[in-house]
Amino acid sequence: MVDNKLTWRDQIFRTADKAAKVVQSLSRLMANVGGPRSSRRRLLMSAVQSVLLYGAEVWADALNKEVYRMRLARVQRQAALRVASAYRTVSEPAVLVIAGVNPVKLLAEERKAIYQRKGEIGKERATSEERTRTYRQWQELWDQETRGRWTARLINDGPAWVKRQHGEVDYYLTQFLTGHGYFQS
Repeated sequence: MVDNKLTWRDQIFRTADKAAKVVQSLSRLMANVGGPRSSRRRLLMSAVQSVLLYGAEVWADALNKEVYRMRLARVQRQAALRVASAYRTVSEPAVLVIAGVNPVKLLAEERKAIYQRKGEIGKERATSEERTRTYRQWQELWDQETRGRWTARLINDGPAWVKRQHGEVDYYLTQFLTGHGYFQS
């Protein structure tokens, strides 16, 4: 959706609505307790991110406007809550780290940078370098964030948490990592 002022408002709002429907449909299949493992829940996040980031190479700069970023981030957070089997009161930064999902703004910027650089250095190298840069930016955001500090005490290196080769997050581990439920006090 292209408007005459190239604000990308309609594109972003329609994309967010479409992705929200995907989250709603797929989350009905996945109960928080006793449902699929987190590795299978990541399929939900993959589907949602595919919808959210379609064409991001073109409109990524529009996410500098807070209203647009928040609209997409709200949908991404809903999907991350399902992936992590978290309560809805968990903060956005904490649930994104636990679910192992980069913020949508950083992912859109990454896609744009890969698109711009793939001609000069090749797609594989551009992807690798931009993913490293995205992880570095995400870590900087995580370090500066004021929300989710209990989780930050337990997971202080978000990229290392995402790249780990062991363990899966379930309902109870998420409660522990967020300080909710049984582990609140």
